[in-house]
Amino acid sequence: YHFVTKILVFYLVIYWVLRLPTKAEQWGLPVLLLLAIAASAVPDIRALLANPAPLQTGQLNPLFLWLVFLAMTLLGCVMVRPLTEREEQGRSLQMARDGLLLLGLLLGYVGSKLAMAKFGICPWLFPIYFAIAIAFSMHLFGVISHPQFVASLKRVPWVWKAIAGLSAISLEVYLVHIQMLKWPQWQRVPFPGNIFVFFAVSVLVAYCVHRVALVVQAESASE
Repeated sequence: YHFVTKILVFYLVIYWVLRLPTKAEQWGLPVLLLLAIAASAVPDIRALLANPAPLQTGQLNPLFLWLVFLAMTLLGCVMVRPLTEREEQGRSLQMARDGLLLLGLLLGYVGSKLAMAKFGICPWLFPIYFAIAIAFSMHLFGVISHPQFVASLKRVPWVWKAIAGLSAISLEVYLVHIQMLKWPQWQRVPFPGNIFVFFAVSVLVAYCVHRVALVVQAESASE
């Protein structure tokens, strides 16, 4: 649950960033963070150059990982715009262009991950892997939050409700996935059926956890 710890700390930073008076100042902090990330990556780059080995991202120095997650969190915050402001900017969503860009970034992410983590090819270039991941996340966020894309989803009510429901329990899904992956029962279900069973059960368990959390919150608020 290392990311949950980071989220709790980042909430304090986010509160301060969103109170900055201008968007330029809000974007300035992530830019400074990216420079700090580059500097914090130097020790691991030197170590991997001296002793090449398959990349294990969890073994990178904690400062680098904290700064990467903080940068991604802040970039997500400053990217948020009201839908009316997005529409005034006049940037239309082009599915072919944006879809190809997303596919290219996804292939770059998967390819760099396999090369560095599985085959041990140039693991010291791990900042590029993280940069691709951040670029993919930002562009994906920009696409799925675009008014045109949102409007197309709302035209199919069950799809919109399913997405809204999953987004409401996303943290709970993250929490239960870590524990449920350890269960040996998944190996008894033939592949790829175990993937679908795991998804269905984990969503159900996450929903139950979400409902329990809502009850606890309601009781705490009434005290």
